[in-house]
Amino acid sequence: MEYLRTAIDDFIQEGKRRLSPCTQTYYRGALSAFAAYCKEHGVDHVGHVTRPLIRGYAASLDDSLLTA
Repeated sequence: MEYLRTAIDDFIQEGKRRLSPCTQTYYRGALSAFAAYCKEHGVDHVGHVTRPLIRGYAASLDDSLLTA
């Protein structure tokens, strides 16, 4: 099973030819934040990412915007 960090690195590496450097930086930051959230919730493999986990992450982003 593939680790989230490895999947993120692979995704960015595969996109290097078609993504601008700014887009690569943005994607890496956004996906790293998601990976950190997953790790906090005991998930570090791609196959363990679930819809409820993604919904929870999206809700945490909404909450952080409300408290910012």
